Formats: sequence, C-alpha cells, structure tokens
Amino acid sequence: MRKWRVGSISMGAALIMLGVIVMLAQFNEWNETDILLTWFPLILVILGVEIVLYISMSKQEQPVVKYDILSIIFITCLGGIALILFISASTGVLEMVKTTVQAEEVEGTLPAIEHPVNQEVKKVVLESAEAVTVETNNTSNIHIFGTYQSSSINMEKGIKPGDVAAFHQVGDTLYVEMLQAPTRPMFGYDDSEFSATVSIPGDIETEVRSWVAAAHLNLANMKNNWSLTDVDQVYLTDTDNADVKLTTEDVWEEEAASNQTNTFGEGTHQLQIDTANQLHIQ
Repeated sequence: MRKWRVGSISMGAALIMLGVIVMLAQFNEWNETDILLTWFPLILVILGVEIVLYISMSKQEQPVVKYDILSIIFITCLGGIALILFISASTGVLEMVKTTVQAEEVEGTLPAIEHPVNQEVKKVVLESAEAVTVETNNTSNIHIFGTYQSSSINMEKGIKPGDVAAFHQVGDTLYVEMLQAPTRPMFGYDDSEFSATVSIPGDIETEVRSWVAAAHLNLANMKNNWSLTDVDQVYLTDTDNADVKLTTEDVWEEEAASNQTNTFGEGTHQLQIDTANQLHIQ
C-alpha cells in the first residue's frame, strides 16, 4: 500500500490548475499577473485542506504528517514568486516595470501659444524650464511653440496649452512660467520632455531669471533693456542695425568679443548676460 505524503496532491493540483488557467487565458486575454496572484492563494488552500484530510483520515492516535519534500519545495518556490509579485503590485513597482517594458516613445508638436502683451505691461519676466530657447520678435505677442518626447503622455487627452506655460500679470509685470513635462520616474530617468521656444517682443523690457538652453537674439528687434541669467549658448544677430550696449559676466568663451562690454550703434538699450558657456556674435 502506497503511503500518502502531504504535498503530492497539492503539487498535482497546482500544475493542473496552472495549465487550465494558462490555457483559458489564451482565449480570454486575461492579465498574466492577475492570473498568478489569483492562482497562488488557491494553492495554499489546497495544501491546507490536504493536511487537514491527512490528519483526520489517519488512524494513529498521534498522527505524524509526512511531507513530499520536492513537492513542498516546488510549491514554496511558486509561492515565493507569487508573494514577490503581490508585494510589487501593492507597492506600484510591478506597474512601473510593466510601463517601462511596454513604453513606446513618441514625439509630437506642442500646442502653439500666442499671448498678447497689453499696453499695461512694462516688463516681462520669464521663469524657464529645461530645454527652453528664447528669441526676440517684432510683434506685440509672446509666442510659444516646440516639440515633446514622451513615453507616458496620454495621447488621447493630448497636451493642452496650460500644460506648457502659465501667465500671471502682477501690476505692470507679466510673468511667464514655463512648465515641466508631466513625468513618471522610471528607474532613474524621466520619461517626458518639452523642448519649447519662447519668442518675446523685443520692444519690452525682459528679464530671464533661470537657466535656458539657448538665446537667439536679433539685436535689431531689441528696443528695450534685456537681462539673462545662466545661458548655455547665446547667439546675437543683426548687430549692424542694433542700438544695444552689451555687458557680459562669467562668459566662458566669447567669439568676436574681446571685452566685457560691447556697444552696437549708440548703445541706447542694455543687454546684460550673466553666466554663459558661449557667446556667438554674428
């Protein structure tokens, strides 16, 4: 007569249920993670029922439970994997892994923004964000446009102008705040980025308070005082028709500019640049 060892039936039932569930999942498009998390508790129930039946059916006064070691190890390994997945799902790590694996990077254009600068505004203050380029224009509007790269932005909802920039007027000062792309950190890196260009009327006083990737300034359009703090690349064009006095500090490399102060035309308007990696005068 064969001896009954606890674990054998549980392992057999586990394999049968796993096979049936996986087969059904092929036809019903069930989520693999949900299948494993549902299947694991059933194994514990079957193993517990098997132990209770073994003890209740034993004819010994003090029954000694004999286990099928290999089956128990097999079930323990499967249970450990399921437990790890359960903890990962509860803490959000599993969802992050799935998002990273299934992520598909897309690129598109940001919604164009055109904000009028009314006559009450005497100064524009730009609070920049990452990968922003500043330009001058000869209109009376602030224009913002650009592109984005992302693997998490919901394409059905899209990007709204309010997701790119915010405008706040306080007295005679207009604050332009560039916003960061909505990100979901995935294992050490961000999955979205805006690359925006902000074009500001050159005839209004402008202050750029934070770091910008590049500044393309047409000095002929500059009819008021400008100041920039911390710029990577600065390009000054149309200097022959300019009326600007340029003052620079902490510029690492200057091309065609040997002094800290340059005057173009009569130098009526001030252009102050504090900290720049390179200054290109064309």
